[in-house]
Amino acid sequence: MELKIKLDPKQIATLRQSLEDKLEVAAVKGWEKAVALTPAAGQTPYSTGRLRQSLRYQKTGDMEYTFFCPVPHGIYLEFGTGPRGKATGAMPEFENDPQPLMSYHTGEVLVTRSRGEILDEPYIRHTQGMEAQPFMRPALLEAIKVFKELLQK
Repeated sequence: MELKIKLDPKQIATLRQSLEDKLEVAAVKGWEKAVALTPAAGQTPYSTGRLRQSLRYQKTGDMEYTFFCPVPHGIYLEFGTGPRGKATGAMPEFENDPQPLMSYHTGEVLVTRSRGEILDEPYIRHTQGMEAQPFMRPALLEAIKVFKELLQK
């Protein structure tokens, strides 16, 4: 005995479009999570809102979206710096977390400039760095969660 199941090409196209739509909704929700986790202008003594305004998501392939944070200081906010960053930057719930492979400074930073001017005598400054304040990895986890929820419907 032999049984075959063959989907009509129209059904396949409908299913594919449904998946694309769900993936786009998940990407938007992930992006919204990233925006919510970054400080708005004036929310902290240092926040200008530039990082929050720079966050983007884009369809980058077939059934693929990419989140972007093009400002250079985004990585420091995401993973922290120095000993504090190393201690707080990991997210065990994030599969393939790159944080354990990152290089952090030891707490001693060579200062070679002050107010834009090169110093005649550089000096060592001791710092514990900045705690991690993840926003991109939680955004991706949110997008995955939303996508899975939408698949259940």
